[in-house]
Formats: sequence, C-alpha cells, structure tokens
Amino acid sequence: MLGIPAKPVPNKFLTIDMDSASIKCLAFFTPENESTEFTSIAPDTKAKIVGVAKHYLEPGVIRGGVIIDIDLVEKSLRECIDECTMSQEESIKDVIFGVSGNLSLNTITTAKITRPPHSPITENEMNSLYSKITRSAFTEIGNEVLRMTGDSDIDMEIITSETVYSKLDNKYVENPLNQTGNVLEVAYYTAFTHSYHVQALQKLAKKLGLKISAVGSEMHTLVNYLKMGKLPHIDCVIINIDNDFTDVGIVFGGGIVSTKALDFGAVDFVNEISQKTGLSFIEAEKFKRTYSYGKLSRTEADVVKSCITEVIDTWLEGLKVVFEEFTGVKTYPSKVYLVGDAAELPDIQETLDKEPWTKSIAFKAPPTYTKLTLRDLQGVTDSTGTLGSLEYVMNASLSKIYMEMHGIE
Repeated sequence: MLGIPAKPVPNKFLTIDMDSASIKCLAFFTPENESTEFTSIAPDTKAKIVGVAKHYLEPGVIRGGVIIDIDLVEKSLRECIDECTMSQEESIKDVIFGVSGNLSLNTITTAKITRPPHSPITENEMNSLYSKITRSAFTEIGNEVLRMTGDSDIDMEIITSETVYSKLDNKYVENPLNQTGNVLEVAYYTAFTHSYHVQALQKLAKKLGLKISAVGSEMHTLVNYLKMGKLPHIDCVIINIDNDFTDVGIVFGGGIVSTKALDFGAVDFVNEISQKTGLSFIEAEKFKRTYSYGKLSRTEADVVKSCITEVIDTWLEGLKVVFEEFTGVKTYPSKVYLVGDAAELPDIQETLDKEPWTKSIAFKAPPTYTKLTLRDLQGVTDSTGTLGSLEYVMNASLSKIYMEMHGIE
C-alpha cells in the first residue's frame, strides 16, 4: 500500500470510501495492551469501530470514483469526519483511503530464475528480482490501460504490493532469503491506480489537515482478512456490488489473480426506483434499504421488486460479459462471496441461484453464494451497534492495512 507509518504510532485512524453517491467514513481504535470494558467482552479485538458516518453527495461531484469538484468533496468529507468522530475527545488525523472500481487495476506477475544451488539467496538478489517483477507489472498494466482507454500517456502508481508465494526447487517457502536452491520462483501481486487520483487525495488531505497513512486496494484488504485463520490459500470469487461499479475478483491460493469492474452498481438500482416512483434519490435509497431488510409492506415490496427486476436482468448480462473477458483463468472457483451495498437485495441472490447464467462460464462446480459481513473480518468489532449493512464491509477491511503497517497481529 502507498504510505509510511507515522511515528509515534497513534492508536486511532479513519478509513474513507468515496463514490459518486456518497462518502463513508469509519473511525477505528486499536486497543493494544489496553484493558477496556469492550475488550473484556471481545478479547480478540484488534480494531474497534468507534464511529461511523455517511454523507450523500450532489450529482457530478465525483464521477466513476474520480473527484471532479474538490471543494464540494472537501466540504462533505469534513462534515462526514466531524460526525464520525464527534464522540472522540481528540481529533483523528491518520487516514486510509480505499480504491476500487475502474480506479484499481491489479496483476500477479510470476518470475522464475535459475541460480547457483549451494549459494544462499541474498537481499540484493531478491531486490533485483522484485525490481524486474515491478517493471514487468508496470508494462502489463500500461498495456491494459492502453487497451481500455486508447491513451498510452496515463500515469499509473503502485498502491499495494505483496508476495503471493515463493518457491525454491518447486517447494513453497515462507521467505527464501538466506536459503539455498537451484530454481527460485516468486509470484508478486501489485495494485495500481491513476497518479492523478493519488494527487487529488493528497490535495484533499492537505486541505483537511489529514495525514495519509495509505491508499490501498479494497479488494486486496478484504482477501487478506479472508486468508486469516483457516483460509490462507483460499480459492474464491468475490463480487462487490458497490454504488458505481460491480467489482469481480478471482482468487487462487490466497492471491488475487485478476479483477475486472462492471460499470453498473447500486446507484443504477436506486435510480430506477427513483424514476419509477417519483422519489428523490435519497428517499429511493432508503426505500431500497428497507426493502432489503424485509421491512416494507407487501404492496410496497411489490413496487420495489417491479422497479428492479429488469435492472437486475441487465446487471446479470453485464456480469456474464465480465467473466467472459477474464483471460488466463481456465476454471473459476465455485465459492462466491457477495459484498457491497446492492448485495443485500434478496433479488440478487435469488437471480444468481435460479438463472442458468453459469452454464457458459467454466466454474469448477455449481457456485455457492455467501454474503460477507463484518463478522468475516477477524479481529474487527463494532462498538457503535449500527453497522449491520454489507455496504461498510469493504471500508472496514481497509483496517487490515493499518494493522499490517503497525505490526498488529
């Protein structure tokens, strides 16, 4: 991830997720070596959510994740942070920004070298190998950006990087440094975003007096949480139905091998409800959420269902295209995790279960679907009692970056 830990290390930080519809902010406290009433109830707590806020944005302020009007974003983010931290005695300055959708491009680069078998692997040797891998990753992402936009002059920046696995003579090793072997193989994950987006976040942070601890890939942090415990080499598909985009991540052996974004998300469902009912966007969003929780009357629920049925069919057709566009994936894992704002709609899972959309897609077995909640983020607890929604899971997963940066295990 892009960032350098602050010294002295604070024990509170913010995670921020922004899209065209809203800004979401979470405040965290890391109760390291501190005996509190809360940690006595939840002794495994590594990061405790102590504040939450969500502010809706005016149309056009952010488009496709890109900040268009930085002054209005600054105003909304300031208000969002103030609300999120109102119960805290002191201001929280350390912040982690999440990146998703079309602003995050990911790749795994594998390199294999033959070397003197009895000579220990040195730090210089590893650094040289990682430099070659990084150059190769930049070239691959540059080609992908050119294919997507037709523009070869867009600057990209690494925001997250991690070794997926290392092998010596075809055997997995945790760290090859100082070990001996003839054939060294390393798979390295890198996530990129546009340089102008990082610069916009830096400018925004400066205006608000914030210190950026990191800018990180939300998909990557979520996978790292799933890998904790009994799933270090997990194979799965993650479908994040966020506001602006539907992000699809393919994971093998605990590493993200590829991601793609569908320009279709929760906002499209809300807009359809708004247009067909005459409700404002915010009113339609609340209507959708109440429907997702099964708290509408039968008549009202039928109205929402009729509004979104056609849109879900369109979304599913787009999802099929996304899977067909993945290259280098022969078969897909059958374990599928659903997350994000629109994943709460009961119609989504019903459609995925019933429709024969997977017949043309090479899943290893008929896919099974599981909705991810905060309970799937090991060590994260919510002291506000307000985060039952799936829409905050990706935002909360950014806490993994902070814990890794500060050695919290």
